[in-house]
Amino acid sequence: MYYPYLRGKQYELIVLRELSGVLASAGIVPIIEPVKKNISALVKTAQELKEKGASFIIIVNPQHGEFKTDGAVIEKEIIGSVLRGYNNYFIAFLLSGKTRLSDVSSFFTRHSGQKVCLIHNHTVEFANDVRALLSRHSSGAINVFVEGATTKTYRQVFQGSGVSAVLVSDGFKNRPRNGDYPETESFSDLYSIYRQEGYAGFGDFLIVGDAYSETGGPAHVVAIHLTYPNDNVIWIKHFLSDSRSDLPVDPGGKFLEALGKLNVFITQKGLNTSACQEFGQLYQEQRYPGLGYVKKLSMKHHVELMAELIRG
Repeated sequence: MYYPYLRGKQYELIVLRELSGVLASAGIVPIIEPVKKNISALVKTAQELKEKGASFIIIVNPQHGEFKTDGAVIEKEIIGSVLRGYNNYFIAFLLSGKTRLSDVSSFFTRHSGQKVCLIHNHTVEFANDVRALLSRHSSGAINVFVEGATTKTYRQVFQGSGVSAVLVSDGFKNRPRNGDYPETESFSDLYSIYRQEGYAGFGDFLIVGDAYSETGGPAHVVAIHLTYPNDNVIWIKHFLSDSRSDLPVDPGGKFLEALGKLNVFITQKGLNTSACQEFGQLYQEQRYPGLGYVKKLSMKHHVELMAELIRG
C-alpha cells in the first residue's frame, strides 16, 4: 500500500481533491502535514476525502509551517468537526528531536478510542516505552518510519509488535539550482521490495522532497520533474529549459522549452496519466499556467503512476 507524504500547501491539497476517487479505489493512504493556519483548503480537502470514503492520515502536531508551535486548531476544527463520525482515517503524532515521552503518552490518552499513527521522523531514546504505549492501544495503529531520519536498529525495536509498519523514503534529490539537475536519475525501488523488507506499506515525498520551503526561488532555469517506471525501479526525468539567463526572466518561454522535451518523452514512453494528458494539452496550446500549477501536475502524475503500479 502506498503512503504519499504531502505538506498541506495549496497545490498539494488540490492534488488530493482531484484524485480523491483514485485514492479510494487504489487504497492509497496520503499523509497530510498541515502547514497553513488558513484551513479553508484543508477543510475542503478533508470533506472531499470523507465524501469519497478515502483513507488518510492527518498529523496533529506539524513540525513545519504555521502550526509548528500549536496544532490545537487541527484537532478542534478538522478532527472534532469536519471528520466527526468518520472512521476511515488515522490521527498522527510526529516524533521529532524535541519529543518527550509525556507528549506521546498524552497523545494516546487524547485519542484512546481512535485509530492513530506515529510518524517517526527522528530516533528517540525511549523507543521501548513508545512501543509499550502502542501495544496498549486497542483501536488500530500504524508506525510510519522516515528512512533517512531513523536507523534500521531503531525500526527493529518495533518489529513483532503487531502494529503495521510503513517505510517512507525521500527519492527526490533536491539541488540548490534547477540547472544542477541531471537529465535522469533513480528515484526509488521501494514500491517493488517493501514487502520483502518486512513492511506493510511504502511512501515518498513525491517530486517535492522532504525539505520544506514556503515559496520557490526565482526561475533562472525552469525544470519539470516526471517519474516513470523501468525494471521495478522508479526513475525521475528532469526536463530543463535551454535558456539559462542570469536573471529570472521569461518563465513562460523557459517552461515551453522544457515542456517540448517532456512532450516527446511522454509520447515515447506511452505515459497516459491525466496529468500527462494535461501536459500534452498545454504543449498543443503553447500555454504557460504558472510554475505552481506545473508542480501540481508533476505531483499528480506521480500519484497516478503509483496507483497504476499498485493495481498492476
